[in-house]
Amino acid sequence: MPTEDEMTVTERRKYLKKMKPLYAKAERSEQSRMLTEMEQVTGLHRKSLLRLLHAPTRERKKRVKGRGRTYGLAVEQAMEACFRQILNRLPFAVKELPLIMAQNSSIPISCVSGARPSLVSN
Repeated sequence: MPTEDEMTVTERRKYLKKMKPLYAKAERSEQSRMLTEMEQVTGLHRKSLLRLLHAPTRERKKRVKGRGRTYGLAVEQAMEACFRQILNRLPFAVKELPLIMAQNSSIPISCVSGARPSLVSN
């Protein structure tokens, strides 16, 4: 939130909109003096001021909404079914996995659809 001395973004844009034609008509030495003055008034750096002065418009851009869903209802339902399967098997994994890992820490576990995970020996 700006303090009493600071300009808001909208105020800065209005100020620069009024200064643009004067800046464009001025000679180089006058432009330098004007940039110094605009720096003090707005609190922006010279580079930012030049970018705003040379921009085609100083209007603020509206935010673009994010993308909507890219997957349909069928994919969402399939994902929910997969997560339900995972949640159904989770208690087994939480209960049995520490015991299995204690026996051998580098065992690949093969999960077959509809069956409990089985150990695969190397």
